[in-house]
Order: sequence, then structure tokens, then C-alpha cells
Amino acid sequence: GNGISQHPLFGSAHASLSPDGKARFFSGVRNENNPAPCAVYRVGLPKRTGISVFFGDPAKAGNDQEHLGNAPGGLASDGKGSLLVADRSNSRVMVLNAADGKYQGEFKVEAPKCVGVAAATGAVYVSCEGKAGARLVKFSGWKDAKQLGEILLRRSSGWDVSDHAMVVDASAEPVVIWVAQGGHGQLLRVEDRAGKFEVAEISPSYMRGGSTQECYYNVSV
Repeated sequence: GNGISQHPLFGSAHASLSPDGKARFFSGVRNENNPAPCAVYRVGLPKRTGISVFFGDPAKAGNDQEHLGNAPGGLASDGKGSLLVADRSNSRVMVLNAADGKYQGEFKVEAPKCVGVAAATGAVYVSCEGKAGARLVKFSGWKDAKQLGEILLRRSSGWDVSDHAMVVDASAEPVVIWVAQGGHGQLLRVEDRAGKFEVAEISPSYMRGGSTQECYYNVSV
């Protein structure tokens, strides 16, 4: 068959809707015949049929304009016909044409995990893995990307920073970035105030005395 499933070793699967709403893209999943998730897949909507490799080679990782590294991370549409892919093994965000999968560009970011875009301004938000915690970085856009802001979301006791998810609510004013801390019960609400980030902890981690036993393995708006 041509089914796909989440890879058991490389963390969460990621998904993004195509700009025309006729397809959904997936990363962090594997083809039945190829265990390394080195590709982005496309599934047709609304019938959810026609699973195909949209970009990359499921059997071969790489670091060029035709391949992705092992275990690509988050995906995001910029609302203008492009799909952004967090290629964390290669420390870059790659940009593809959402219609045909052709390479459009890239910019360097160390260990990107998740990516989001505020379509109205073109600003790109990237959450990155790190030993001290997850970094949240804002860029002016993917073309000639200029860093406009950064904050370190410091590690709570026991926080595996590879186990976080991030999503951008660009409809909010100011823009809100939600960061879920995986299995340790912490949900952060981050407001972007002109590149200066303000953080509110919605659900305190039980690792730091919070009462919640909830897990946040995914987050969406």
C-alpha cells in the first residue's frame, strides 16, 4: 500500500493545509517501505486519497535543493503560494512552491522544530531546539530574512525540548504564538509586541509545582 504513519523515533508528525484547501501536507511520517522520514507528503482533499511524495526522497536524506535531512519538522503556508518546511537536520527553513513542490529558497536557522507565518505581514516565526530550552525567533519574512526578535523559553525541570509544538494565531492582535511543552503539562501564550515577546504561562508545569497532569503533544488554532 501507500499508507503513511508517524515515525516512532523522530517525534511528532506535522501538517499544513495547502493555500487552495485542496490538499494537506505532512512531515515527520514514513512510507511503509522507507523508514526514514526524509520527505514531505501530500494528501488530496476532501477525499483524503492520492497520497504522494510532494518533496524529497523518503529513502535518502540530503542537504541540497532536492532533498531534506532526516526528520523534517513543522510546515506552514505563507498564504501566498509557498510552503515553509523546518529542515532541522540541516539547520534551515526551506521554502517550496505549494503547487508543484519546486524549491524557491531557504534561510538558515539553528535546529528549527516548528514554523508559522503571519500572512498579513509575511513575518515568519520559528521555534528551535536547544540545550537550555526552546528558542522562539521572529524573521521579517523568508525572502532576505532578517531577525526581528528572539526569546529563550527556558527548560523546566525534565523538559525534553525536542517534545514541543508551536502554532501561530495571526488573527489575534497582537499576534499570539502558542507553545506546548509536550508531556510535562505546560502551555505558553506568547504575544508578539513589535518583535518584543511577552510570555504568559497558561498551564504551569507539574514539574515545577503545578497541579496539572495534562499533556500537550499538539496545538492548533
